[in-house]
Amino acid sequence: MLVSSRFRNFKKKTALKTVYNMSCPFCGDSEENKRRARAYIFPKKGVLKYFCHKCNKSDRFTYVLKEIDSQLWREMMKELLVNKNKTRPKSDVEEFAMKMKKPSFVKGTVLNELVKISALPIKHPAKQYIDGRKIPSKEHFKLFYCEKFKTFTNALLPGKFTHPEDDEARIIIPFLDEEKNLVGYQGRSLNPDAEIRYISIMLQEDAAKVYGLDTVDKTKTVYLTEGPFDAMFLPNSIAAAGGNLTATISLTKIPRRNIVVVYDNEPRNKHIVKQNKTAIEQGFRVVIWPEGLEYKDINQMILADYSQEFILKTIKENTFAGMEALLVLSQRKKCELDEGKRLY
Repeated sequence: MLVSSRFRNFKKKTALKTVYNMSCPFCGDSEENKRRARAYIFPKKGVLKYFCHKCNKSDRFTYVLKEIDSQLWREMMKELLVNKNKTRPKSDVEEFAMKMKKPSFVKGTVLNELVKISALPIKHPAKQYIDGRKIPSKEHFKLFYCEKFKTFTNALLPGKFTHPEDDEARIIIPFLDEEKNLVGYQGRSLNPDAEIRYISIMLQEDAAKVYGLDTVDKTKTVYLTEGPFDAMFLPNSIAAAGGNLTATISLTKIPRRNIVVVYDNEPRNKHIVKQNKTAIEQGFRVVIWPEGLEYKDINQMILADYSQEFILKTIKENTFAGMEALLVLSQRKKCELDEGKRLY
């Protein structure tokens, strides 16, 4: 379903729930009639097969996936390798499909009215925006497209926006609590000149404005970033969507000792430096980015072709706590000042 937007006329056959029909992207199927759909994905002996009745292309779906969406294919291969030596009642493909199924929080909620980013056509502006930021494909089904953000929000919270006629399209980033209840969402504007790029809406005012609480493992190291998009590139991560990160995270049940706070790489930003210092004094581990790293946040590093593995390695090597963290933070400030750059 994540790769469904790559196929024209994609649909699930109602009678056979594990059989999918679409237009073949390899032969065109056909240029004369855009409604023709003669390709199928179907299970056979524990694996998914692909076959087109026009060009007779026949292959395992995993190989077709590699051609259609190499990034998603790599994610699938990682899943298979991790579970290679484990005993599973289901096949590899079934295990992967279970993890990639439609999120349960959509059913019976307002998100059911919206379209997942993963289901949008490749040339749709919202799809192009997410692809342009290199957001991992496995995250696309968790994001939604809302054509009229203010109208949608006012239907839930009457009077939230006083001028709904001045509406715009936004990407919806859902906020879920630990029990997977939808408690709010953030709208990201598609307009590069938007006065307000992000707007957060809380459906439950007393809930934590945090992205990722529904999937995080609180018993392991948890990476806390400033924005949801940055969190999508790190394992077991969450994001405090606006406001004070450490104050927001106090509303959750995550043990402080397990959290690594990842502020943006802005050593000359008075607010960021102060927030780092406060987090250290409150007992959090923090990331103090190394000197010479020019990009502001994780997403910018990804766009500059830094790998997720390299970024995670850099974070681990530059995570500090206590007096050591205060010393490294002070030294970093001194380096910036010695280069003739004012910190404040």
